[in-house]
Amino acid sequence: MNTNRPPSKALGLGLAAVFILLSGVATFGIWYRSLAPIQSAYLLTYYRVQYQPSFSLFGQAKPKRYGVLTVNGRDANLSSMPETMNGVGLRYTYA
Repeated sequence: MNTNRPPSKALGLGLAAVFILLSGVATFGIWYRSLAPIQSAYLLTYYRVQYQPSFSLFGQAKPKRYGVLTVNGRDANLSSMPETMNGVGLRYTYA
């Protein structure tokens, strides 16, 4: 009877999957921190528009809600973002 068996292949595959998942999360975190504040604010809106379904279970179209950053009441872009967050707001629009 051999009691010095090597660990099963499933353990190695499981550990490899965990390390791959953790490296993906770390890579996303580093990338997300490198975005400009306006880009990171619109990332969730972009995800909702691109990947969430636009129809309900009953076949009725659902309006999509968009968040729009504003600076002193005007729509913001990269060049109009202030150094501090004074005057920055958020409004919602539906389409």
